[in-house]
Amino acid sequence: MSQAVPEGTTVEADPATWQPSTAGGGVIEARLEYPDGTAETVGVVMVQEDGSWKVLQTIPLGADQ
Repeated sequence: MSQAVPEGTTVEADPATWQPSTAGGGVIEARLEYPDGTAETVGVVMVQEDGSWKVLQTIPLGADQ
């Protein structure tokens, strides 16, 4: 199985952006800082499954400057 992000990537989710869905999951905004110095902000679509959170999809919101 491959990793979702490269090793050494920092992921910082912003709890203030959490938007719950009626399906039991929701969307949260997160900033990813990659080992090569680039960064981007993504929307992370999540669902709770078997007592754990599972990422279903990420949606690019734009590259950071």
